[in-house]
Amino acid sequence: MLPELFREHHKKMIDDLRKAITSYITIIQIYGLCFVGKTELIKQVLKVVKTETSREVQYFCCKTNYVDCQNLGKLKRGNIIVFDHFDTLLPTKRSEELEFMRNSSITFPETTFILVFRGLEPLLTNELCTKEFQVLPLGKSKARELFDCEFSSNLPSSCEGLVNTLLDWCCGFPLMILELAKTLSLFPNEKGVEDCFEKFEIPDRYFKYIKGMLKRTSQPVQKLLAILSHSDVKFSYDYLQRAAERANCSENSLENPSHVIKKSGLLIENEDQTYSLQPVIRQACSQLWPDNQSTSQPVNQSLVNQSFYSVRSSCLARLNFNHMTGEIFLTAASYFQDNKFQQVHNILADHKHTILTLFGKVLHGPDGDCLYFQNLYALCEKAGKIISLHPNRAVSFYQCCYDMSCLFGSKGEQAFLQYKIGQSLIKHSVDRNLSKGEEFCKKALGTLQTLKDNFKIINVYTTLAMISYWKGSWNDARRYCEAAIEIEIDDRSAKEEKFAKTFCRSILAYNYMCQGLIAKGIAITDELVADPVCPSHPTFGIIISTLAWSYYLKGYKDFALDLYKKSLAVLKNNLLEKNRWVVPMCYIADLESDLKREHSKGYFLKKIYDAEMYQKESCIKHVNFHRINLVKAKIHLRIFMQDPSSAPLHS
Repeated sequence: MLPELFREHHKKMIDDLRKAITSYITIIQIYGLCFVGKTELIKQVLKVVKTETSREVQYFCCKTNYVDCQNLGKLKRGNIIVFDHFDTLLPTKRSEELEFMRNSSITFPETTFILVFRGLEPLLTNELCTKEFQVLPLGKSKARELFDCEFSSNLPSSCEGLVNTLLDWCCGFPLMILELAKTLSLFPNEKGVEDCFEKFEIPDRYFKYIKGMLKRTSQPVQKLLAILSHSDVKFSYDYLQRAAERANCSENSLENPSHVIKKSGLLIENEDQTYSLQPVIRQACSQLWPDNQSTSQPVNQSLVNQSFYSVRSSCLARLNFNHMTGEIFLTAASYFQDNKFQQVHNILADHKHTILTLFGKVLHGPDGDCLYFQNLYALCEKAGKIISLHPNRAVSFYQCCYDMSCLFGSKGEQAFLQYKIGQSLIKHSVDRNLSKGEEFCKKALGTLQTLKDNFKIINVYTTLAMISYWKGSWNDARRYCEAAIEIEIDDRSAKEEKFAKTFCRSILAYNYMCQGLIAKGIAITDELVADPVCPSHPTFGIIISTLAWSYYLKGYKDFALDLYKKSLAVLKNNLLEKNRWVVPMCYIADLESDLKREHSKGYFLKKIYDAEMYQKESCIKHVNFHRINLVKAKIHLRIFMQDPSSAPLHS
């Protein structure tokens, strides 16, 4: 079944094609990203034509049938002749087909030729072709819209980069897919690729190319786009050198990504109509690998900066950004910033599309070489959701963004990125990182208060409250929460800010309870649970857990146990942040053990060991481990009290 977005579009396409065919238009081209729905569209069109006209349809699949041009004259006049996969004809063969159609002496009156191919632009000239249709006019924005509305909840997150690349780039040519595989290295594990191909109904034969690539290369990501180093710059240079050679001998540019390189400004056309690398690239690489020096000798960093900065300027001057240009831009920017961009390649390897969306969406300012990041806030938030479970990568990523914003961004952008750095730092257990995170957030808060950006201030207050809570500074945590809650939010504000205020109220309730003010905490929690909007809050499970904590403190263990189970059920809807499952799992094991529910001794320990495993996997190391160890000790003690012989061998 086609997604709804496609079905609506296909209905209009069918109506338009029906009018064109019944009007006896001579040649109709169908083109576009035809992985999804192209065959269904053709079948529906032909079905309509057969029922509404008396014309016969002759169908030729150019992939499997040899279409002899000389025999085309024997085709019945007045019919509809469909050449499916027209693009797969060899260049010389296709020229014969076109010559046949140009030859007016054998033109079929009232005959409609439908040429179906998978390209991004029409294959025939407007003079020759009398009607054009684009099957799926999916630009990047439409592809993103489709992904978000149809597949974002079902498709493995690891496939997102691959899916977007296929939607944006892949015209269906096996060679192009294979080249993309080698160049972009956007592979999650094999199962993830398989799921992706199945979801988008991509033919199995294309998956075989990808599968073979995975088997031949054990670590394609690390080999192609690992942490930026001199060897990676050399990889970019070598790839461009090969692209120049291929551009010189390419017969069919659609099957060769070299045509992308030609337009990127990275190659120059020589007088003899061959292509070679831009001089600035050769200059930079000669600084890295002079013929008479070892590659291990020190690199003249300033010359490399200057050379690659020129490459970036050359790319931007043409405003033809694509994946390859974006890769070189990142390389240039990393050297221009004295290697502060090194860690971005860790993320780039896993989520190339997201990062290139961030760095690739640029405007050429009136003052020349000037960058402005479009929708920086939204893009950083999107990237942050992907890398939030990898604190090291998140810190490096936002630091890179901040470095660039200092060159080209606004004060608001810089403050926002300082806040994101601080938010990422607090996901480590080391006290030094908590202090550093607090420092970044306070700097951001000062700037945002000057700019009176209340919406972002709420988010910063929330993070500062969490830092204070983890440091045991109850008064500071309460002060930040109360400050965030007092900020007025109008109807125009984003949902995230409203959620942040709700989360602050939850923290405040927990804070009161931990200080012994249980009644105050329960009053706030009861208000939150009664709020009809609250169940849609992404941390609603934590709010229920806070209410359970109040009953736990008051000694109502049965009520607390039931609420912790409800909390865990809600939190398990979020499979990406399993560390949030840890608190209810700990207290469920603790309470079931304390209430002597009918379970085996190993059952309680398994519960707590599962919680410990989720906490270790999350990469977020802080107070939960203390809670885990405490509950584990209590369970061992209860087991020992029942059966002293069951004491653990190690403390």
